[in-house]
Amino acid sequence: EKAKEKKEDCDRNPFVMSRNLFSPMFGRLIRVDSVKDYFTLDLSWMLTGIECDRRYDVSATCLVSELLGHEGAGSLHHQLHALNYITSLECGYEDEPDDFNPQFEVFQINMELTEKGYDEVYVVIDFVFQYLSMLQQHIQCAINKNDAEEDDTGFVSIFEYWQESKQLAEIGFNFRQVTNRWDYVDNLSIEMHTYPIHHLLSHDHLYWRYDPQLLLHAVQALRPDECCIVLLSTNATQYQHQHVDTLKVIPSVDQRQSMVEPILDTKYSMEAVPQCLV
Repeated sequence: EKAKEKKEDCDRNPFVMSRNLFSPMFGRLIRVDSVKDYFTLDLSWMLTGIECDRRYDVSATCLVSELLGHEGAGSLHHQLHALNYITSLECGYEDEPDDFNPQFEVFQINMELTEKGYDEVYVVIDFVFQYLSMLQQHIQCAINKNDAEEDDTGFVSIFEYWQESKQLAEIGFNFRQVTNRWDYVDNLSIEMHTYPIHHLLSHDHLYWRYDPQLLLHAVQALRPDECCIVLLSTNATQYQHQHVDTLKVIPSVDQRQSMVEPILDTKYSMEAVPQCLV
């Protein structure tokens, strides 16, 4: 029945994107020579499971993006910024209309690196995967002991963080301003076909239901071996990063296969995500 529904979606809309079109990009480390002189690191995952079923009442990927993008003490941003590795960190899923992309969701972590951070980029990537592993363990422990109970460890629990995010979202919704009324009405007209009328105005602004199991599924889907890692700099394809001597499985500059994108003549290279980072 699900296959039949997907076929009907494709019949109704010829512009539906297929995950097979993007699958070869994931599980790859891509280096791209940019025109602008800056250093960026982008990590992307293609989510196809229950964590991205567009359950607006749970918003699992939204909460994960807040946990990863938090800038307080002990956060991923705080640690990397303190080591002078990054200047900014953003994360979240690609906000595309359901009608155009009902089959998968792209979750991204985008970082602007300092020169030191780009030089030690493998350390930065390892930081991200370690933080995801820690977050997964924390959520699993919270599920096992029912994190709605009192926590005497002194740390903020996942449930407490969700409650705080829920309150902030309510404040933001109650005092938000409509910048462009034409676009607002246009979006509401489209969303009337998807969301119940009593949640039409607030479905993508508020947190409705706490589901730690779905949150765990979302974090577990952010696996290193299914990640697309993109490095951008003016000489990304020829750059020799630090610590490469200790990571023997990472191809050296001479082993990289340089290619040229035919339309914009952009140089890039592509290789499998190194096992030492998985």
